[in-house]
Amino acid sequence: VKMSMFLTNLSADSTRPSLFELIAQDRLFADLFPAFRYIINAVATNHPRIQPLVTYTSEAYHILVYFLEKHYLWMYDGSFSESFYGLRRAHLGDYPSSFSDDDDDESKTNIDENSTTNRMLITDSDRRKAILQLIVFPYLRSKLETLYLRTKEDLEYEDAPPPTRRSSLRIWLRYSFVKLYPYIHALYQGSCFVFQLAYLFEKTIFYSPFLWVLNQKLQRVSRDDLIDCEERMRTRAALFKLFQPLRAIGFFRKFLEIIGRLGYLCANYAKIGILVLVFGYKFVEWFYSAESQSGSNQSLPVPPPPGPAQPSELESAEGLPRSPDNCPICKDPISNPACDSSGFVYHYTCIFNYVERYHRSPVTLNPCHEVRKIYES
Repeated sequence: VKMSMFLTNLSADSTRPSLFELIAQDRLFADLFPAFRYIINAVATNHPRIQPLVTYTSEAYHILVYFLEKHYLWMYDGSFSESFYGLRRAHLGDYPSSFSDDDDDESKTNIDENSTTNRMLITDSDRRKAILQLIVFPYLRSKLETLYLRTKEDLEYEDAPPPTRRSSLRIWLRYSFVKLYPYIHALYQGSCFVFQLAYLFEKTIFYSPFLWVLNQKLQRVSRDDLIDCEERMRTRAALFKLFQPLRAIGFFRKFLEIIGRLGYLCANYAKIGILVLVFGYKFVEWFYSAESQSGSNQSLPVPPPPGPAQPSELESAEGLPRSPDNCPICKDPISNPACDSSGFVYHYTCIFNYVERYHRSPVTLNPCHEVRKIYES
């Protein structure tokens, strides 16, 4: 606990979150989409009517996350994962640059002093831009990743020569996309790493390049922020009471009340539901993994080895000699031993010529295509 408190308060600014907090909130949704896809596939297996939903699992997931993130951005000034860790977004106005220099320390101090008075509240425009970062960009990135893997697999399967100027434009675009996408992905990941490293050493106030482009930063929720959230919740409750004059239309009023309560419960208790979903998915994944099944597999008895091959009863098969030291083909003592796939030992010359001619074992008549020499030590 003391170590976590020390890491949390490394910065002199009490509202500045640590890098570990930001990484934790950034990875909160990492296992949510696999869990959602697992549930959709499991339900579709038992209910074929929703089988078409499996094709649009990504779209359905991002639509649900859109409503969730929109609720938290308009109510708590932060995304679901940010508010889960007690963070919110702040608008910086006209901040000079992303990386701070020694000459700009005074201007940065003035900005921080002014920000304590107005708390740099985000606007509706900032929230819409955040929606693009939280929903649209991850959706497009997942689609590009899927397109890249599918296109790369198709090109490897087709085994076609590299495109030339005479090739069609479509083939050239496919090859160009497969060649360029890894560099674009590496550039994006590298820029995120640079911003995180600069944030760790307090060279920038932006955790990611997207926050730099949006001119927003993440900071801890203060007491005034909590008061604002309570005020917004009271305002929303007051707006919901405006439907009270619709008592004459009882069914419509009842329907609105049910929808409103369901939306409120789903949005405000989503933290518990998402945590249960993720932990449940990880438990099921562990339960059905090979590691969890290894213990039960080891307790099973080892099956006995198969018995030796038996000579064939057909007249065309060679009979076994009385002595195992004699060759089954020529009946003479074995001097240069070799065996076939059935395990019987012969003269090397006898068994080699027989297999080359008939492609079978002379004793069992099973298919045989190779002979192994036996060396005595």
